[in-house]
Amino acid sequence: MTSTSTQLLWTQPQWIDQAQAWIRQALADAGYTLTAPVEQFHVQIWSTVMRCTTQAGTFYFKASYRPTEVLLTQHLRRFQPENLPDVLALDGERGWMLMRDSGAMLRTYLKSPADLHLIEPALVQFASLQIAASDHPEQFFPLGVADRRLERLPDMFSALLSEAEVLRLGYEDGLSAEEHERLRSLLPRYREMCRQLQDYHIPQTLHHDDFHDGNIFVSGEPGRYRFVFSDWEECLVTHPFFSMMLCLRSVGGRAGFPDEATEAPEKMPAELNHLRDVYLEPWRRFESRERLVEAFNLAWRVGMVSRALTWREFIVNLEDPQRERYAYIVPAWLQEFLLAMKDGAA
Repeated sequence: MTSTSTQLLWTQPQWIDQAQAWIRQALADAGYTLTAPVEQFHVQIWSTVMRCTTQAGTFYFKASYRPTEVLLTQHLRRFQPENLPDVLALDGERGWMLMRDSGAMLRTYLKSPADLHLIEPALVQFASLQIAASDHPEQFFPLGVADRRLERLPDMFSALLSEAEVLRLGYEDGLSAEEHERLRSLLPRYREMCRQLQDYHIPQTLHHDDFHDGNIFVSGEPGRYRFVFSDWEECLVTHPFFSMMLCLRSVGGRAGFPDEATEAPEKMPAELNHLRDVYLEPWRRFESRERLVEAFNLAWRVGMVSRALTWREFIVNLEDPQRERYAYIVPAWLQEFLLAMKDGAA
């Protein structure tokens, strides 16, 4: 996949005609008809989304640059269908799916710390989904999910540090020579952190590497909300707690906390620590609360490097000028890792 071909694909009239013909047929097969023109309101390098209004409500068509999200979404419905998009039709080869409206983004509800209680049931349900999927993590590899288990991460980190172009060494938006050397010096410590995480009795399972308040949808009434977890494209088999680092940073910022509040897990305010504990509660079957918090703090930092690796995998497949547009993200995550290591890691 290249950025140029993918971005042009979403906007080519022939492709749009084919997609909309597929949408109309899928709706007709289910007994629905469009009552308004299909609206393509989201176009990114990695996906496009169209709004489809019918006499029976709104549906959304999504096409992704690879089929993983479509296949994984359908696969996960066997575990907790209430937390997955309701898929009306899909085309696994083309990475297309047509879904019922799942409600509003969670971020539309988050205005202040007082609103954070809303996400609590979602965190419990998300942890339960990860646990349910943990028995046979190899089941996800044929669907295109990457293997980034803890035993593999140190070597992947080491290889990343040899890629000067990806690290933007010497560029204003990249790593400095000093930062690069500090990261290299931390490789033995990182390897030890991964080993320590493996010592906890927490199964490696599905990690949603884009789990934030824009990919959690809310519908229903207060006290009876339904939460739907979407956008499963960037998923890995690795330590499950990685998902909370991005999630808590995202909802914390949306609720008004400064960036400094989530630079390191030990610095989080009480409201975010409470959400951490809510998420960790289902994992009590594996470890005590104290050991879960220890593992959470380790996973926060280990997961920052994994996040950099995720962006690396995406960026190396881009062509200019899109590669240049996103190039800063890999070094930025490694700089975040350095800061978190400075702010509390032993």
